[in-house]
Amino acid sequence: MDLQRYYRLEAENEVLKKEKQELEEKLKSEQKRLREACGAWRRLAQQQPPKAEFVEQGYRETIDSGYHFKVYLVKDIPLDLDIEEVMKALKEDYAPLFHPYRVFAVRTNSRHGCWLV
Repeated sequence: MDLQRYYRLEAENEVLKKEKQELEEKLKSEQKRLREACGAWRRLAQQQPPKAEFVEQGYRETIDSGYHFKVYLVKDIPLDLDIEEVMKALKEDYAPLFHPYRVFAVRTNSRHGCWLV
């Protein structure tokens, strides 16, 4: 009798573990969504024009030709946003700042704590 109860409790425990894991995943995705929404509302509430701080420039040679590049720090975009949201913000708000250049690469920088474009 006790052995049957043990196996029943063991099966219930496995079901509860799966439910717990699903709830944790839902919680993480909801936290991510809320973080993105808070960042968007914060930027909207500040009503500040976007700005990008110039860091470095240079010239790179390729096999066919060369190109001139500039690197900017973008501190107004939160680091916890998805890359899709970052690209959308760059396209909508920062494109005039980079004219006549085009965005070649986007990455985070831990030393400056912001996005490098």
